[in-house]
Amino acid sequence: MSLKFLESLKSLGVKSPESLESSESSQTVELIDNPIDFDALAKVNTDIYAWITIPNTKVDYPVLQSTDDSDDYYLNHTFEKKYSSAGSIYTQKINSKDFSDPNTLIYGHNMRDDSMFGKLMYFEDPAYLNEHRYFTIYNETGEHKYEIFSAFVTFSAS
Repeated sequence: MSLKFLESLKSLGVKSPESLESSESSQTVELIDNPIDFDALAKVNTDIYAWITIPNTKVDYPVLQSTDDSDDYYLNHTFEKKYSSAGSIYTQKINSKDFSDPNTLIYGHNMRDDSMFGKLMYFEDPAYLNEHRYFTIYNETGEHKYEIFSAFVTFSAS
């Protein structure tokens, strides 16, 4: 059975930077030297607009948003626009690319080899959650840190 994760930062229990104002790690930080070379990535694919990483996991991927008519193009295409059942990590056009929306839905497959969002189901284990409490999203304007405080698994109908 193939499971698909449709992960929402808010529905996963992720606090937005605005809700964590007292915590330094939740602030958006303007980067002098951004570790992600967005100029180089734009030469590969202009749909790449962010990068998501969860330290000590395999989650370390570009985030895409299709400029084509299909919001779900990256459900089964790589960041190089090649067909792949693993797809990519992506958002739909309903979400702004600056992560200023109250909710940002980030899509990705739950792969059996723990790639893409395959490791997210491990967050149900409190010990794993405590060891991997924070994740980072980089975009051209800075670094956005989020704290995960709860997680759950959902299964798709297909």
